[in-house]
Amino acid sequence: MAEAIRHTDVTAARVQALLDKMLNPASLELYVANARRLQALVHTLTRYNTAAAADMLEFFAHYGWDHLVDAGSRMPWYRSTNADIYAVGLAAVLFVLYLSYSLLRVAFRLLSCLLECGKVSAGISSADGRRPLQQNNTCAVYDLKAKAA
Repeated sequence: MAEAIRHTDVTAARVQALLDKMLNPASLELYVANARRLQALVHTLTRYNTAAAADMLEFFAHYGWDHLVDAGSRMPWYRSTNADIYAVGLAAVLFVLYLSYSLLRVAFRLLSCLLECGKVSAGISSADGRRPLQQNNTCAVYDLKAKAA
């Protein structure tokens, strides 16, 4: 665990607060554990790699390691799992299905009304080959002659 101070944030109060935090006996165990972990890391390397490890630690101490964190950890959950893209795609598919259903429903209503009015032959005929008589005319809305009169 390390505390970094940028050169623009160096004030007496900030340095004092960080020193108090680091020298606090409750948080001292965290620093000791991290120091032992880094010590074990350096000891496992060879003499040549020790210098490289020290350079790497100095680099991270100076520049930070925010650039090594993947972008998914900085995003909200719905973006990192692409839930927003799936939701928009699902909404588009449902909208197209709803439009198709609505258009087919209107087309079938119009067709059934035209069949009832006798404007379109459904292939049903009487025994003598003529169309059967219609008893009621419920499609006056679609009858062009009725609109003109």
